[in-house]
Amino acid sequence: MAYPSLQKYYMKRLIAQREMVADYQIVIESSHHGPTSLTKPPMFIEIGSTEIEWTDENACSIICEAILEVAACDTIRCDKAAICLGGTHYPTKFSKLLIDSEYGIAAVAAKHDLNLIDKEMLDQMILKSVEKVGTLILDWKGLGREKERIMALAADTGLEIIRL
Repeated sequence: MAYPSLQKYYMKRLIAQREMVADYQIVIESSHHGPTSLTKPPMFIEIGSTEIEWTDENACSIICEAILEVAACDTIRCDKAAICLGGTHYPTKFSKLLIDSEYGIAAVAAKHDLNLIDKEMLDQMILKSVEKVGTLILDWKGLGREKERIMALAADTGLEIIRL
């Protein structure tokens, strides 16, 4: 299960604290921990990729504060939920969209995983969201060789399609 508003609110909270973790890039990561049979929405958070970052008490504190603030808020919501396809594993285009627009993101499939996306997988990405997904956002240049096949799948969803 995905919770687009939860991720959106959490990311906005981190961006507001950016100066306190200036050495870190604040970005979402493409979905790669699912699909699962979990019925409650998980959120995976990484602080860097080495033991140096993992033991950074300041960064860990900022992350924990953001999580606690988000968990305590009962008015979290975004106006629109979307699935995003294409781009890199750390999709800066989609991160910017998440922070700067009305969209929350239910799932992201990076360019290197698009060959794994079929109708069943796309349906799961759409249905396994706390909030109703109404839009499919495509990193147009980041679709690579899968562009035509992904466009055919996208057309069958009935979702609004936006090209970035």
